Amino acid sequence: AAYSNTKLFSCHQCVTSTSYKSANAVLKDLKQHITDYDKSNKEIFTQHIDKLQIAIEHAEKALEEAEKNETDNPSTRIHLLVKQLQKLS
Repeated sequence: AAYSNTKLFSCHQCVTSTSYKSANAVLKDLKQHITDYDKSNKEIFTQHIDKLQIAIEHAEKALEEAEKNETDNPSTRIHLLVKQLQKLS
């Protein structure tokens, strides 16, 4: 789950077709956009909540592109869970 959360958070920054092999690889790219990113920061999501819709849109595009290529990599479906949770709130 932490890998998926990191992947969704990276979607806040850009749409990527990179096939990450590990969460550390995602973190390396993420830190190019948010230099002070620290995964132990409990406020990081709240600090970037204004970019949630952008992250969802980027995740949808990444999944669509992966499905066109008949793969599920590089994508997650965590954005589908986020959208369901938004409906509950």
